[in-house]
Amino acid sequence: MTLTVTRSNTRLNPDYKKVIPRFFNTGNERSLLMIDKVLQMEDNDIETLLTHVFKDFSSRYRNLQSIFLKHFNLIKQLLADKEPDALAEKKKLLIGSYFTMEYSIEAAALFNPSIIEDPDQGGAGFEQKKVIVSFRATGESHISSLVFKRGTLDENGMIYFEPSGSFLSEGIVTQQNRNSKIAFENILSQMVIDLICCFILSVIYKGLSL
Repeated sequence: MTLTVTRSNTRLNPDYKKVIPRFFNTGNERSLLMIDKVLQMEDNDIETLLTHVFKDFSSRYRNLQSIFLKHFNLIKQLLADKEPDALAEKKKLLIGSYFTMEYSIEAAALFNPSIIEDPDQGGAGFEQKKVIVSFRATGESHISSLVFKRGTLDENGMIYFEPSGSFLSEGIVTQQNRNSKIAFENILSQMVIDLICCFILSVIYKGLSL
């Protein structure tokens, strides 16, 4: 069987401008010094600083306020003796902003594509197929991220990618436990497997029941 491969002119290059807001902490000692400086600030100064921060960054991130509060909650244990939950929200936001960094997820590379059919085929034209393509993005310090792009395959096998969204953010870890009988049965119900695979999977299934 001969397989004909046609090289496409489509190119996806890493974009260092794609950044996400990540938690940043240089150590408890420095963190406490920074927090103390914020706690000593006047309310007017805090409000002025926050206004500048939101003006500069709100156009780049969705719901910046929740990001700052999330990062504040990650370090509030350092303020156990100062009742962190009782602090004014503006102080929490400003403290959280100081523990937020911009991280370029594609600063080093964008590679290892993998493609699947998009479950939502709404809007696909005649003889077209909507797809989702995953990539490994490598950023600063060579930290890897999993990124996704939507695209459309035409009748000639050419792919056309949709424009990237305006906002990027970290994924949310749901802590879903998949090591269970119910999850395993759901996965098996979606598979077409032969008898040998059935035997192997049954052994695994029995292991889950122990």
